[in-house]
Amino acid sequence: MSTSTASSKCGPRPVGTARISMSSLVPCEVDTGIILTLRDKLFEKEGELDDDKSLTAQWYRKAATRDPPITGKRSIVWKRDAPFEAENLYFRALDTGRLLTMDLADFRVQVYAHHSVWAGYAENPKVKTKKTASQMLTWLLLPNLLLLRSFHDICGDVPILLADWTDDLVIRAFEYWIARSKPDHDAEALDLEFSSIYNEIQRINGLPCFVQADLFVRSMFGDSGVGYLPPFIIIAPAMGSHWALHHRGMARVLFRAPDCAPPLSLLQSFPQLCGPGGCNDEDCKGFFAYEQLWALHSGSPMVRSDDPHGNTRGDLCNQWGCKKKKGLTVCSVCKEAKYCSREHQKRDWRFHKVVCEAPW
Repeated sequence: MSTSTASSKCGPRPVGTARISMSSLVPCEVDTGIILTLRDKLFEKEGELDDDKSLTAQWYRKAATRDPPITGKRSIVWKRDAPFEAENLYFRALDTGRLLTMDLADFRVQVYAHHSVWAGYAENPKVKTKKTASQMLTWLLLPNLLLLRSFHDICGDVPILLADWTDDLVIRAFEYWIARSKPDHDAEALDLEFSSIYNEIQRINGLPCFVQADLFVRSMFGDSGVGYLPPFIIIAPAMGSHWALHHRGMARVLFRAPDCAPPLSLLQSFPQLCGPGGCNDEDCKGFFAYEQLWALHSGSPMVRSDDPHGNTRGDLCNQWGCKKKKGLTVCSVCKEAKYCSREHQKRDWRFHKVVCEAPW
């Protein structure tokens, strides 16, 4: 789409209704099979480290043993003495309240970038193709991707936008989208900010332009043509023909709504390394930044409903697929999972027994 179709005296304005079909960004998918292979490789590398060397394993153990919040339910559950493996890590789903294992949290990564960014990767002999570049990016971000994805029962795909912007521009863009998500936002002021961000990206020759980035974000959250409604979007640095992501900026996550975000204290304490499997650089800051919780406002008109009939959100029976919310009975041993009947509790036992134990 030409930016001239939405211009004003001070610069372009956002398009009206955002449709993914209008986007000129080029997608590349990292499928579930590849992600599972990378996940297994990650846990294998972590398993090779001594207990006191795996910062990620230490973090999960601390998260699983810390005092539960007011609700009395932990966000992450990991049974005592169980090895550090995906099937042993359980998460409290933010959308359904179920206690579910990371092992079953399958997902695909959808990486979107300007065609010039993909062309830049093709010039790098270590990368060559956008598929290889997408897999390398997925590997670098994988610990964070697994953490964020596992907090959602209904998810499936994780969209990532590669942006050759500065950190300040990413933060300004997040602030713009959050402000725009208010039902009573100041349209005139936001149009001026849109043009300002657009002009600054143009000044530094950044990609994509803000018209396309804004179109992408609003399409992901508002266009049914996307085929899924992600609970979050990640914007990660793009380096063209270079791969030193940490030299330019940090990846950040924009949540669809506050209730799609895990506790900020958990995210901010998550170890940030330059890659899975440990790091020896004391000054390493990793690739992900959680300086604050970036989330659109609840009930925003920017976001289409993921549950128009109210059947799939709230505290549901822990038996996957059951939509019952009323009359649930808590597990008498761990007090962590709820069931609508003994039958469903028995069905779920093959999964729940992995973490079911009396409180520590």
